[in-house]
Amino acid sequence: MLTFTSPFLRKKGYASALVAELCLILGQNGLVPKLYADLKNPDSNKIYKNIGFVEAGKIADIRFHDYYKWRSKHGASTQMGQRLLPNVHLL
Repeated sequence: MLTFTSPFLRKKGYASALVAELCLILGQNGLVPKLYADLKNPDSNKIYKNIGFVEAGKIADIRFHDYYKWRSKHGASTQMGQRLLPNVHLL
């Protein structure tokens, strides 16, 4: 789920109420809500903490280059038992 509040509707508690209610419904159904928050957005992070979310760790966004383009550019082959992977960049 992506949360976004239009600028003219911000600071009214709508998004907080919506996320809090959704978390309550999930909990009542035996599910644990998880949230991936942007650390660069302190306003939303403050709201999430007020709702009850706690930081449990960090994630990494891993993107792979197109393997087939990489393989053809480098003349690589995939012989039996040999596994070649493209470059990996952590963002």
